[in-house]
Amino acid sequence: MDPTQQPTQTLPEIIIPQPKPNYLKTIIFSVLMIITVGLIAYLIFQNQKLQKQVLSPPVSPTIQVPSPTSQSVSPTPKTVTSISLPTDETAGWKTYTNTEVGFSFKYPSEWKTQTGILNSGLISLETDRGDRFFAMYHQSYSISEWLEETQAGKITGKKTFGKYTYTVIEGGLMLKSLEYALDIKGNGFVRFVIEPDSNTLESEKTFDQILSTFHFLN
Repeated sequence: MDPTQQPTQTLPEIIIPQPKPNYLKTIIFSVLMIITVGLIAYLIFQNQKLQKQVLSPPVSPTIQVPSPTSQSVSPTPKTVTSISLPTDETAGWKTYTNTEVGFSFKYPSEWKTQTGILNSGLISLETDRGDRFFAMYHQSYSISEWLEETQAGKITGKKTFGKYTYTVIEGGLMLKSLEYALDIKGNGFVRFVIEPDSNTLESEKTFDQILSTFHFLN
């Protein structure tokens, strides 16, 4: 061995530690990249959509309103209501006229008549069944005065036929008759009588129709 030669020294091996890969950072970075790319793509898409809207604005629909003259108006169908008028049951009747007292009324044309009868009678009417009606005139009496003097009946009410309101009298002593009296403007009154034997619902209805045709001449 050479005394001048130094013994060779072996240097210790230096090991540099390698850093461990950080997977968390990689994942976060990747997520951020995806979000960024998606956001950029969304903004580009919205920009293109906005440009299309500016270049091609939406067209509002046009509503055409026809002028009144150009409209074809179909006529509205009219409803025709049929009104049946009541028949005049006194049509064709005869008319009795008394010019002295100043009134007239109608009566059925087939009835028998007699004028100039006694006891203030003006006219008597008789049906084919034998029912009898009388029209009588009492001059210079009011209705109440005549009833008080003659005791021939009593007033039971009022009833209107046509244009006039009559005083209803229950007349007679033994047999009750139905009577209607009407003042003649301070010149007495006229009295209409249904004979007691003729006082039925049917004859009373006809009697009411006769009184509805009564009117003064003046």
